Amino acid sequence: LDILNKDFDDETARFKSLIAKGMVHQKSGDSLRARQVAQELSERIKGLPQRLESKANLEMAQLFIDIGEKETAVSLLQEEVKNSPENAEILEQVKQVFVGAQMGERGIALIESTRKSAIEQMNRGVLLAHEGKIEDAIIWMRTAREAMPTNARVLLNLAYVLIARLKKMGADAKIISEARGALIEANRLTPGEKR
Repeated sequence: LDILNKDFDDETARFKSLIAKGMVHQKSGDSLRARQVAQELSERIKGLPQRLESKANLEMAQLFIDIGEKETAVSLLQEEVKNSPENAEILEQVKQVFVGAQMGERGIALIESTRKSAIEQMNRGVLLAHEGKIEDAIIWMRTAREAMPTNARVLLNLAYVLIARLKKMGADAKIISEARGALIEANRLTPGEKR
């Protein structure tokens, strides 16, 4: 298992191999090593340039649950919900992790409150733009992007308010670049999305 972690050049791949390593240790009854791996994951996640894909986050949350670190798992699961509040498949997977951890009621309540908050945050910038408060809308959507960096709808809404600013104020290379970047990232996250 130690060799597996060294064979990857990509930080995300190394991270995924650590998750697998921790799960193997836990399943084989070596809780001490599983905890050590989980501790390393906790420290290394802060240094990742971007959020891990949902599957890896769900597996990591499961590892934290298995070693008794339920609050860390809850934080990871809430991040999943924030970044995918309209994705029924992901929401169901998050729910199943909570149910499997004997946290069904609490999990369902957390999913719903986090989902509702994320949707409100996603829509607020567009509402501000419709009220003519373009600069406030941009600030709001940039903040939403920081909080939910892999939420495609946030990225699309950010692009929308940036384009609204361009229409109102004229061309601005930085704004054009930021809008283009948000659209490219949204397309990368949800290829073929018709929005």
